[in-house]
Amino acid sequence: MTKKRRHAKAKPTKRTAKPKRKATCRVRNWRAYNSQLVQRGSITLWISEDVLANWHPQPGGSRQRGGQVLYSDQAIACLLMLRAVFQLPYRQTEGLGQSLMDLLEAGVTVPDYTTVCKRSADLAVSLPTSRPNEAKHIVVDSTGLKVYGEGEWKVRQHGYSKRRTWLKLHLSVDEATQEIQAAVLTEAGVDDAEAGRQLLDDTPGPIVQVSGDGTYDKRKFYDACAARRVERIAVPPPTQRAHLAAWQLVQATLAA
Repeated sequence: MTKKRRHAKAKPTKRTAKPKRKATCRVRNWRAYNSQLVQRGSITLWISEDVLANWHPQPGGSRQRGGQVLYSDQAIACLLMLRAVFQLPYRQTEGLGQSLMDLLEAGVTVPDYTTVCKRSADLAVSLPTSRPNEAKHIVVDSTGLKVYGEGEWKVRQHGYSKRRTWLKLHLSVDEATQEIQAAVLTEAGVDDAEAGRQLLDDTPGPIVQVSGDGTYDKRKFYDACAARRVERIAVPPPTQRAHLAAWQLVQATLAA
C-alpha cells in the first residue's frame, strides 16, 4: 500500500508596497555649483557717505550745560544695526564698529558701549510705511507652523499623536517697506496659488508687481492677478505647455 502525500497549503503572503526611492538630483555643472556654495559665506559691508559725513553732529546754537553730544543719531543707529544683525553684546559691537572704520579708513571713532547702550533707550527711529492708495510691489510666500498643545481628553483616550500637525501661513509683504499687507492661515493641504488669490484680494491699494516662487505658477493665480490689474508678474518661467498657455493668456489680458 502506498500512502498518499498531502500537500500543505502555502500560506498567503502579504504584499508589501515597495518603498519609493527619493529622487536624486545630479549636479552636472559642479564648478558653478561649488562657486555658489562658496559665495554663500561671503559678506559685503558698506557705510553710506552721508552717515560718515554726519557721524559727529554739527555744532549749532549756544552751548548747552552738561556733557555735549559727540555722536549723531545716525552713528548710534549704525552700531545698533550691526549689533542686531550679528547678535553681539555692546562691548563686541564697539570692537566690530571700530575695526570696520579702521578698514574703511574713515578717520572717525565709534562711541563706547556705555554711550550706545544709553542712547539706544531714547533713539527715535523712523520706519518706512506704505500708503493704502500707493501702488505697491508685493512679494508673496508661505511658511509652515507647528501646532502644539493637544487636548487633555484626546491624550487620555488616544495618546499623543505620532504625526505632526502643521498649518501654513501665507504672507503678502510690501517689497519697499517690508510691511505685511495681508495674511492667510490655512491647512497644510492648501496650495500657495489658492491662498495667493485671497492674499491679492486682501491687499489694499493698487498692485504694480507681484513676485513669488514656482508654486504660484498656476492658472488660478494668474487669473487673480489679471482681476487685480497687475502690470508685472515675477514668477519663475513655467516648464509645461499648459502653464505657458495660461501665462500667455494673462499677458494678453493685461495688454488689453
